[in-house]
Amino acid sequence: MNSKRIYDEIILHRQSTPIEVGYKERHHILPRSLGGADTKENLVKLTAREHFICHLLLTEIYRDDQNARAKMVKAFCMMMLVHGENQRRYITSHLYARLKEENARIQSLSQTGKGNSQFGTICITNGIENRRIKKEQEIPEGWRKGAFYPFKGEYKKKFCNICNKIIDQVHLRRQCSEDCRIIAKQRQITASANASTKANKERVKSVICCETQEIFQSQGDAARALGIPQQSISNVLRGKAKSTHGLTFQYCNKFMVSMV
Repeated sequence: MNSKRIYDEIILHRQSTPIEVGYKERHHILPRSLGGADTKENLVKLTAREHFICHLLLTEIYRDDQNARAKMVKAFCMMMLVHGENQRRYITSHLYARLKEENARIQSLSQTGKGNSQFGTICITNGIENRRIKKEQEIPEGWRKGAFYPFKGEYKKKFCNICNKIIDQVHLRRQCSEDCRIIAKQRQITASANASTKANKERVKSVICCETQEIFQSQGDAARALGIPQQSISNVLRGKAKSTHGLTFQYCNKFMVSMV
């Protein structure tokens, strides 16, 4: 495929037959990254599809020029990031993967060594602001090597969960004083006791005497009220005995309890 010929045909066609109505995009015939100017002679209006194809063709036209090829691949990848109803791009997954991988290699090489904007420098801070200096320069008094990020310091602040005071960053303790630690321990004991009581209440089930329709909060309450051994009531509830002392029992459901 002669990419240069196809590219020139698209450009010549649009120069002789401009788009009168509908969506169009401005295209530099000689890309600006390769020295193209914003002059009338170097600009042409293309459809979104034609613009996309032309940039794809440019990646093939400059295949033998490594520097120009890198710029064209990058420009084409930037076009694929454009979103919009009229600027939607369609390419095959293989082409997308190949060009993205090549663009990643180009970007990596461009930021290696002296190509990196931070090459030969170090970051220093005075605890308020950051600055970059050359490695061979002496660090000024009051400054140190590294960077300071105020928002990270705010995020890492620890507060006492009793008095809500900021806690020393060095120790990162959950309580800031002995009094706060005693209060926290008391709260922990109370919470544990409340949880245990709640669990016990949930385990204790109410029972009902089928003959008298009397509801008791527990087997023990029923045994004390009726003068029947608790084990005998338990045997009836578990199905080991049909009745005890002429009475039968069963566990209550929530509806029965609410009727009491």
